[in-house]
Amino acid sequence: AATWFTTLLLTRLGLGVGEAPTFPVSYRAVRDWAPYKERGRAVGAIQAGSLLGPAVAAPAVAWIIQATSWRWSFVATGAVGLLWVAVWSALVSTPERTRWIPEPERQRILTERHAGEAPPVHDGVGYRGLLRSPSMWGLAISQGCAVYSLYLYLSWLPDYLETARHLSIMKSGVFTAVPFYAGTLLIVLTNWVGDAALNPVTLRSGKRRLVVVACLLLTAMGMLIPFVQSLALVVLLTILPISFSSTATATNAALASDLLRSPADSGRAFAFMVLGGNVFGLLAPIVTGYIVQMTGSFTSAFVLAGVLALFGAAVSLLLTQHSLGEETPTLAGATADLRLPRGAGGQPPALRGFDKPARTDCAAPAAARGLGKGRGSDRASVGRAARRRAGTCRGGADLHAPPGRSRRRGDQDRAHRRRRFRPRLRHVRARPVELLRLAQPRQAQPDPGREASPGA
Repeated sequence: AATWFTTLLLTRLGLGVGEAPTFPVSYRAVRDWAPYKERGRAVGAIQAGSLLGPAVAAPAVAWIIQATSWRWSFVATGAVGLLWVAVWSALVSTPERTRWIPEPERQRILTERHAGEAPPVHDGVGYRGLLRSPSMWGLAISQGCAVYSLYLYLSWLPDYLETARHLSIMKSGVFTAVPFYAGTLLIVLTNWVGDAALNPVTLRSGKRRLVVVACLLLTAMGMLIPFVQSLALVVLLTILPISFSSTATATNAALASDLLRSPADSGRAFAFMVLGGNVFGLLAPIVTGYIVQMTGSFTSAFVLAGVLALFGAAVSLLLTQHSLGEETPTLAGATADLRLPRGAGGQPPALRGFDKPARTDCAAPAAARGLGKGRGSDRASVGRAARRRAGTCRGGADLHAPPGRSRRRGDQDRAHRRRRFRPRLRHVRARPVELLRLAQPRQAQPDPGREASPGA
């Protein structure tokens, strides 16, 4: 008995070692192959395959076990895996090396896979740099919470239907296949909708996390399964956690690709994310077995999976907001523009009017007003130019006042704005054109009178 147990344990460990790189390599392939508007669908198709496999295998393995023995079920599923290895090796490579795709499609992939932005030139920040980003931890934890529910149903749903719902082996296999078939369709549909709703700006800012949060909230509905009596309602409720837990893992991978700034770190990021999922997934069947042994029912096991899904939704919403693959992680989508209070029209008060054309009566060019002939320093000249463009030109009426406003009222408003916004003018940068004009030396203009009478 000990020899058989050791053989079974080593075989199971070997299966885990061989299966472990599958998803990181697949997600890296999506990063290399899919344009940014198709990442969700590509990852969803991969994850749909992981649901289609159990959907087909559940009744097939049940039939093989009933017709022969459980040993032949392992032989049959292993042979299918070896056959797929040959197909994968023959067809899959990088877009640069693959010969069977048309050249226009290759150029489209190479152009759009980085969302229109050139990737950084460094070789990545490594695991240490990735772990400095809260998004990396949010992706790993939310992935783990989703995979926990998925592995719970993969491992225990047939046994639950047999023991708690008193179905035969063949019927439990059929009813187990129904949620996985439904999940195959829902995962592709959900990621297609997510791709269609995103643009390059929302994509790089990590808005795909809202899809992850919605999927995890629907996954939590599985905690209601022990409290219903109808078998049809049980099957309907199992569709939600199986479908949307798998959809959450696929969307999480697409979200990680959205937040990545360095392609060199994609393999490390996906590996750490999958590690978080596998740690939780490894615990799911073990913890469920102990819970069933101690309580005699599956109720606490389903409730625990639902609570973890809710926790994963909160983690994804709060943590996955920073970029990956940068030395200093920043809020995804954050810009470095000037952050001043916004006034009417959506412009900062001190900068309002910068985009309006100059007026010849008061806002004359700096050179024409003599700002470069010793009338104050360049800083003062720039300050006067900024005030003049903001509508507070010295000695003149309010440039941008509504028609009909009196000169006195315009002067009062001008003085009020000068007192209110003068501290902010220190932060206003002159436009490069003005700086170049101020830096150029003034050239002496020829006197037409002297040219007309050279002998004078």
